[in-house]
Amino acid sequence: TGQAVRNLAVYASELVPNTGQQLTLFTDPQRQIKAERLNGVIDEIHRRFGFLSYKAWLRITCLASFLTANAGLNQIIAWSTPVLMFLYPLAMALIFLSILSPLFHKSSVVYVWVVVFTVVPAVFDMVAAFPAVVSQSTFG
Repeated sequence: TGQAVRNLAVYASELVPNTGQQLTLFTDPQRQIKAERLNGVIDEIHRRFGFLSYKAWLRITCLASFLTANAGLNQIIAWSTPVLMFLYPLAMALIFLSILSPLFHKSSVVYVWVVVFTVVPAVFDMVAAFPAVVSQSTFG
């Protein structure tokens, strides 16, 4: 019977989330709670995107931030404008569909066709908003 009780306890422990936390007397409790939450976020990121370690993700985001910061504000705005020109018509179409959804009973067919017909002009707007590429000839 000892084996059955132990197995029951192991199975029951997986049903209840582990929310208990042991705090020390020598460290600020709020700091300990924040550290525990940060560890939980790190564990969740590793669970979802486990093919890279936390340090690898940290290096990638730091490098991306460094490159973005050194690109200059004008260049960042120039390259983000096409993305916004692509997303804006889609966002407006989805907002109007959500407002008008009682008229078509939230039919997914309506959503799909509106998005399909909205993507075409959105792509053209995106391409038209790309910044000009200036080439400098070294031979002349």
